[in-house]
Amino acid sequence: MLHLLLLACGGGEPPDSEPATDGTSDSVLPLDTGTAAPSASVTSARCTRPDHPLRIHCTVSLDQPARPALALTWVGGERWIEAPDDDTSHPLEIALLPESTAIRWTVWLDGQPTAFTDTVMTGVIEALRRPVFHLQGTLGSSLTFRDPCLGGTRAWAVDGQARVIAAQDLAAGFHGIDRIEALTWTDEATWIAVLDDHTIVEWSVEGDLLWSAGPEVGWAGALHHDVFAANSRIYVLFVDEQVLDGRTVSSDGFHVVERDAGIVATWHLWDHLRPTRPETWPDGGAPVDWSHANGIFVDADHEALVSLRHLSTVIAVEADPDAADFGTARWILAGDPRGEVVSDLSLEADVGTASFLQQHHPQILPDGTLSIFDNREHLDDPSRVLRLALTDDSATITTAIALDTHCDFQGGVYWREDVPLATCGPASRVQELDPITGAVSAELEVNCSGGSTQYMSRFVPID
Repeated sequence: MLHLLLLACGGGEPPDSEPATDGTSDSVLPLDTGTAAPSASVTSARCTRPDHPLRIHCTVSLDQPARPALALTWVGGERWIEAPDDDTSHPLEIALLPESTAIRWTVWLDGQPTAFTDTVMTGVIEALRRPVFHLQGTLGSSLTFRDPCLGGTRAWAVDGQARVIAAQDLAAGFHGIDRIEALTWTDEATWIAVLDDHTIVEWSVEGDLLWSAGPEVGWAGALHHDVFAANSRIYVLFVDEQVLDGRTVSSDGFHVVERDAGIVATWHLWDHLRPTRPETWPDGGAPVDWSHANGIFVDADHEALVSLRHLSTVIAVEADPDAADFGTARWILAGDPRGEVVSDLSLEADVGTASFLQQHHPQILPDGTLSIFDNREHLDDPSRVLRLALTDDSATITTAIALDTHCDFQGGVYWREDVPLATCGPASRVQELDPITGAVSAELEVNCSGGSTQYMSRFVPID
């Protein structure tokens, strides 16, 4: 059985470590314990790069069943990989390795390095149009993102030093696809993306199309903006066109999708909120983009958060399709005191302004706080990274970090061990921020070489 071993799931960390190759002290490689001779012996070991520039294939053979490990080191990085079971033959495939890099590998057995060691070189992703990186500092996370080239359909991934570690054409095998509408990374180390406005795909980093669902599924409307994977399901936003007073109104909804069953539940915003100020709409017969959902997040308790940009509102919804109260709005949080939505929670602020405007990317963090990327409304008003403490009747802004620019559209924020990674869409840039001072500790800007650069909707951590 071939085992694919990734950066995000590298086999666990040994209890004792030696210094990393880059001089730091937090290496995941073990110390040589100097214990008694191992019960098994390595008879052969080989690592090659057979068919992909950023993956290596290793085979370790033993004289009796045991569980060896591989220590991989390279300039600025390392990996510790344990075989998954006791056996005499261990085929191991390692992905998410940096381009044009000498990878030193060593077989370990029973806590000791063996004499089986060598070096293998990674290659280069060949592409007519590819990202160009402008990095300041070193990012604390590896990131994936959609193709920065207009019309590009690749997903790319880089390490903290902006070295490419993966690239996959997510539209391979599909015809007439013009863009990646939304992209996310799963706990199973796969990409899930919306192509154009009608197809969802899931790809592995080894280049396998694992699953897809297209128009034949029967989407309720055009898919757009965001897709999320949780609880063995996929959640995707769609445009829900309605009619009010003779005007076509673009509302929103989301589908709950199971890979082997298709759509298992559908939620419509229109069933819970409707326009109350149609007199403010522009004159004419053009459709009204009323709610403009732009983000969805679902936690382990099946609570979905949907961001409604044009209403400056986040709504929490029961999203378990097996629940009797599926679709019930658990709470509504309005960020604009001038807006038409009535909030269930009072919005307060320990720091900064008690508001959020035209926001993106709401999510519940492991400590139960709510994270929001607050785009703001006016060009002279810097966008903000917000963290809010939630109670049954209030939401209090406890962290408000202003960026150095206004991000008029798109964007998002992820938190890695309380360190925010903020994407400014129009700038095609992600910044790692000090959670106390807001100072920029690292910054990556991505542009297109050989074509026109499009905005970057979100940089997603993958480790």
